[in-house]
Order: sequence, then C-alpha cells, then structure tokens
Amino acid sequence: MTQPVPVPPQRAQWVVPGYGLGLMIESRSSHGALWGHNGNGPGFTASALHAPTLRGRSVTVCALVAAEDEQFPEDVVRRTLDRVECRV
Repeated sequence: MTQPVPVPPQRAQWVVPGYGLGLMIESRSSHGALWGHNGNGPGFTASALHAPTLRGRSVTVCALVAAEDEQFPEDVVRRTLDRVECRV
C-alpha cells in the first residue's frame, strides 16, 4: 500500500508523487514522506495526510471543508504540518 508507483504531478505541492493501493504518496515532501488522499463531492472537500516520520513521530492531519474548493483543505493540512514542525 505504501510502495509508490510514479505518477505525473497534478499539484505544485507534490514534488515526486506516486500512487499506492488507494494512497497518494509523496516520498520527498518538505515534511518527509507523506501518505494520504484528497476527495470531494457536491458541497464538500476533504484532505487527509499522514507523515510517518515528522520530527521523530507519526502525525496524521485531516481537513473537511463544506465547500467545493479542491485546494483549500490540502493547504490547511500542510499549514498544520508546518506548525507541528515549528516552521510558522
């Protein structure tokens, strides 16, 4: 599930994206490895990312938004990871 198959980047934040069995995988993000997925439907958007080795610990962040904005939830998750790493 966490063995990535390379895929073309769809968003600027994903530097070297890959896809496992149901997971988007970024092996070289600014937060180290990231596993997760985004999703949307009528009236909502979600993003959940797991950083298995962030500052020596495992951190998972999820954002659920009552809007059809594909980028906003992922931005919220990444900014939260920045705060966990004390980058803000």
